[in-house]
Amino acid sequence: MAVNKERIVMGDTFAVAYRCVKRDPNPQNRNKLAVPPETAVVMLWSVADQVYYPLGPTPEQIEGIADIDGNIVSFLIEPEMFPTEGDYKIFTQAEFEDGQKVTAVQPVKVMLRS
Repeated sequence: MAVNKERIVMGDTFAVAYRCVKRDPNPQNRNKLAVPPETAVVMLWSVADQVYYPLGPTPEQIEGIADIDGNIVSFLIEPEMFPTEGDYKIFTQAEFEDGQKVTAVQPVKVMLRS
């Protein structure tokens, strides 16, 4: 399934929001259950430069610690984290009580302000 590429302008912040769900353990039920994760992190990848930009509290820490509210994971990426126009990928990884990890990928296109 194709994921829509978000488009932002240089100088904009980007709000990451991800709804955590898991498959119902009952194989007869195809529903997904809203499940709050134990931890969640966000990572920013530059497609052009092939590097992660640090989102943590130190320049060496590529993972930003996301906020968790129930089963919603959120994180605000500041404008300086998008230093050039181009394509980026935002990885949001949630880890659940049972040790299962789920990673969502959101492509982002940063454009020059016209």
